[in-house]
Parts: sequence; structure tokens; C-alpha cells
Amino acid sequence: MQLNQPSYVWFGVAALQSFFSFTFALGSAIVYNQCEIDIYYKVISTFEENYSVVPETGIQIPYSFPGLGVSVKLSLQNDSIQGAITQFEYTWGGPSVPSVAYDLSNIDGDPFSVQGYPFAQCGLAPQPSTINSSQYPLCNSIICPPGIAFCPAAYNLWNDTRTLTCSEDTNLTLFICP
Repeated sequence: MQLNQPSYVWFGVAALQSFFSFTFALGSAIVYNQCEIDIYYKVISTFEENYSVVPETGIQIPYSFPGLGVSVKLSLQNDSIQGAITQFEYTWGGPSVPSVAYDLSNIDGDPFSVQGYPFAQCGLAPQPSTINSSQYPLCNSIICPPGIAFCPAAYNLWNDTRTLTCSEDTNLTLFICP
């Protein structure tokens, strides 16, 4: 049985997100599906939602909740709770650490199979709105070209080191089928 959350709880969460976004001029994580097939997503942060189709207009998730890692799980299947997924992950550091760390993870996507990770035929490209600043030299795009079964720019093993960092006002835009 699932309990409904009181509306004042969600109002409080929305108010907190607005406060952080307005007060700190934060960026957002954005996902665009440029493929001719449906791509499903689920945002994992403080609560889980069902998988939904990435709309043509994309999705935008403002940075909120300092220090909390957020995972945008991407799948070719609507019910891929246990299936192969790719994760677009980020964490906003908060006022004391004014940055956002991000990566792509294929660990749950079977990157070593013959077919490769789930989006091997499509390709993925997270691109920050600002790159290579002197303060954030690791603020760069991640490129997983279409047709490549194994993407060395993404996490493929738990102990890979693929995390990049940008300023907190940077938008991180993931293009699927770039």
C-alpha cells in the first residue's frame, strides 16, 4: 500500500527548490532525446517516480538539495527497473562548495556485452553550458559516439574515475542521439 504525501510536504520541497535556485543562481540538468525512438527516464533523488518518456521538449531538473546525488536513469524500455540502463548523475555541492559534479555511468548497462551499453547505437553527449574555465578545468563534454559499444568516457566499472566538475550556475545538457 502506498501512502499519499500531504500536499504541504510537496509545497515545502518546491519552495526550498525555488529558494536555492533563486538565491544561488543555480543551473539545471537537462535531457534531450533527438532519437526517433522513445527513451524512458526516471529521476532518483529524494523519491522515485515511474519511468516516463522523455518528451520532445526535453526535461529540466534544477539543482537542489546540496550534497544529494541525483541519478537520471535512462532506458530503452519502460519497465527497466532491473534491465540495462545508463545513468546521468550529478551532485550540487551547495553554498559551501559552489560546484556541480557530474558523470555518465554504464555500470548497470552491460558495457562489456557484444551490443554494448543500452545507447551504444544512439550515442550520448552531456555538454556543459560553460567549459574549461580556469577555476573548473575539468568542466568538459562527455562524448559517447553512436556505433561504439564501449564508451571509455563513462563509468563502466565501479572504480573508474570519470567524474567532472563545473560551477554551480552551469547547465548540464545531455543529448541522446547527438
